Amino acid sequence: MTTDPSGRITDVNVAMEKLTGYTRDVLAGTSFFNLFSDQRKAEEGHRQVLGGSFLRDLPLSVIVPGGKNIPVLFFGSPYRDSTGHVLGVFVELHDFLAFPAITE
Repeated sequence: MTTDPSGRITDVNVAMEKLTGYTRDVLAGTSFFNLFSDQRKAEEGHRQVLGGSFLRDLPLSVIVPGGKNIPVLFFGSPYRDSTGHVLGVFVELHDFLAFPAITE
């Protein structure tokens, strides 16, 4: 998904709809931070990316319909205009429980 600098969701793909349980129409225009059980931690990660940094592996929990929490890893990167000004955040949320454990 993408967000604007204030944390409003501006676009969502099908994978995000499946993960969160909400449609694109419901998510677009809402607060990205409200998706998480620890909103403050999500805000801090978002702020870090807005500062121009890339964020990898920030553990969070998404609250899905019915109140269940899904553990995810937040990956974020700034997206910029042609002059380099940060316009918002490109967000990837990875549901790491969906992947089988790697064993040797």
